[in-house]
Amino acid sequence: MDDYKNNWFYKMCIKRSALDFVLIFVGLILAACGILLFTSIISIYNIMLLLLGIGITVKGASSVFVKLPTIKNQLKELTFDEINDLGTAPPDKMYYDTFYCTDKFLCAPNAYALIRHRNIENVTASVVTQGGRQAGMFVTVERIVGAPVKINVKGWGSFQKEADEFLVMLALKKAEDKY
Repeated sequence: MDDYKNNWFYKMCIKRSALDFVLIFVGLILAACGILLFTSIISIYNIMLLLLGIGITVKGASSVFVKLPTIKNQLKELTFDEINDLGTAPPDKMYYDTFYCTDKFLCAPNAYALIRHRNIENVTASVVTQGGRQAGMFVTVERIVGAPVKINVKGWGSFQKEADEFLVMLALKKAEDKY
């Protein structure tokens, strides 16, 4: 039964996977350029280009071939009511250009993350610095069952100012999500 495909979250993940296919292609081109340049000269730039290409390819491939199938399986296991909770259109409010919240789920389509509120054990934020300056934030969602999920917060400036309110909202959603 393909009911799991008829929700906005799955459709957003499919769109994201198209971008990840582009990453795979770009990574392979960069790696090939790095290898081809070895025939004329060998330098640190060749090695960096090759490693960058391999890194981009691995990132794209892990998203397409690991994360997307995991989300498909997770969606297939949802009940009819849980799929209806997701709905056919995303919730009106998107938090920090990253998160959507339904009655039962915390959703982050760009990270292929669909987490039941009641399965959230802990949420922590970590700052990414670059050259001594803040360059971004990641939110790590520790689940009661399963590995933690690390989510890059696009609107990290707003998130940093309002993190306490967001965490309180998640705690309230968790308390409401009994079954």
